[in-house]
Amino acid sequence: MPRQALSEAPPGSVILEIEHVTKRYGARIAVDDVSLRVSAGECLGFLGPNGAGKSTLLAAAAGIVRPDAGSIRIGNRDIWRSPREAKRLIGFVPQDVALYPTLTARENLAFWGSLAGIGDARTLRKRIAEVLELVGLEERDRDRVRNLSGGMKRRLNIAAALLHQPSLLFLDEPTVGIDPQSRRHILDTVRSLVRDKGLTVVYTSHYMEEVEDLCTRVAIVDRGKVLVVGTLDDVKRLAGEHETVELEVRGDARAARALLANHPAVLAVAEAIAETAAGGGGETGDADTLLVLRVERADHALPEILAALTSQLGGRVTLRALRVRRPDLETAFLALTGRTLRT
Repeated sequence: MPRQALSEAPPGSVILEIEHVTKRYGARIAVDDVSLRVSAGECLGFLGPNGAGKSTLLAAAAGIVRPDAGSIRIGNRDIWRSPREAKRLIGFVPQDVALYPTLTARENLAFWGSLAGIGDARTLRKRIAEVLELVGLEERDRDRVRNLSGGMKRRLNIAAALLHQPSLLFLDEPTVGIDPQSRRHILDTVRSLVRDKGLTVVYTSHYMEEVEDLCTRVAIVDRGKVLVVGTLDDVKRLAGEHETVELEVRGDARAARALLANHPAVLAVAEAIAETAAGGGGETGDADTLLVLRVERADHALPEILAALTSQLGGRVTLRALRVRRPDLETAFLALTGRTLRT
């Protein structure tokens, strides 16, 4: 599917310009002819499932991974022809924590600040104090990193990326696998950086609610392609007026999916392991399987759908839960790809 530009970058200076970037690993295309622009002061979210190509695209944009084709400009500087000038403008927060576990939080920041070219000791101490306060770790600055929680390590990672006062911050899945308190603190920090300090942020996630919470525009990424770029409202409209019905079933999920795919009231059906599952697949085992249906007029369609499941698969499938959702980013993703973000 060719990329749809529902809305261009907002007025203002373009700080990031990606033009026809492609990256291959052997026969696999990780990033496939991607072009987009990001303006100063906006927060753009890359939304897609694991393995969609978000991290590779971000690493290419930051000059960490060299693309096989295309160009990337940061603040009108080519990332590969003028790497030093371009990278001064970038802060990069990787998905994996990039800290030294035997050093304290403050020692880590001093090390990364010196690498970023902050040579004046007084300036460096001032910047360290500022970023520690920003991420809420000023009282843990003497703790060794190995003694910090996973969420605190990720917050310290963000602090390190902000030491040199970049104009553009790349955040790669910064809340994966952390506690709710640290997750909320990170989201609040990112929101404040954009709203109060005017920082430009590119944020990758497979959590729809984070992108909706933080971002002014969203790029839907799947299988190496950016399928659509636009405001949240523009992207949501791609789902049309169709509602999403989520059925958690136990038993023969393959038969249930086949039955529903052929039902006249169902426009599309996708499958994912339900979050309540104990583990494993859901074809005939004990795990719950989430069947995600796009339907028109759920209030009319649901009685027919449930009657079909009961009459034809009553002994083979048990309905565990049912939810109806209005169009959102996940239903837009389903409309674009035929799959769910949790696939």
